[in-house]
Amino acid sequence: MQARILLRRASLAIAGVAVVCPASPVASSASPQPRQLVLQLSDLPTGFGIDKSGVRTNKQVAKDDASTPVGQLVRWGRIGGWETDFSKDTSVAGLLSGAIGGESIASVYKTEKGARASFVVAASRCSTKPFKEISAGVRFGDETHLCSLVRKSNGQTIRVFTLIWRRGTVTAALVVAGVEGGIRPEVAVALGRRQDARIKAEIRG
Repeated sequence: MQARILLRRASLAIAGVAVVCPASPVASSASPQPRQLVLQLSDLPTGFGIDKSGVRTNKQVAKDDASTPVGQLVRWGRIGGWETDFSKDTSVAGLLSGAIGGESIASVYKTEKGARASFVVAASRCSTKPFKEISAGVRFGDETHLCSLVRKSNGQTIRVFTLIWRRGTVTAALVVAGVEGGIRPEVAVALGRRQDARIKAEIRG
């Protein structure tokens, strides 16, 4: 539970700006559908399950991140977004290895300009303490950043990786957490690749 709280706080600090979604539950029929832009159960490694999945409103975002008021979200032109939280079954062997939980998030904007403006703010947080930007070794879409954060939870050191990227009018984030020494950034990149494949497929559709 403590690890989940840390994961949530870390994702809000960076991904919350880049990929939070507006009050509209879904995008218009002409826009990519937010729920199709995040990881699905079939994308997750064996032993993982989805804890919750659904719309995230402007009001919820502003409540979680006081530095991003509802008015700013409206000016950026978000028209829909989705978040899916997942975690590893505690009965699965090797809990100290790899990710123990994560979040897959995406938002759709009216224009690339609005998506880019939001992304710039998120990218700036990625290199601000306590976060540290590291090389993702890959670029998804138009812009990609990967940051790392370390926190203590129940006597354990938890490492959190947050991968954020933008593809046209869509911004996305993949946040994963694991016990320090048992998780590597490649885990976030691999899952991010799966999520980005869904985004590309939805945009083409």
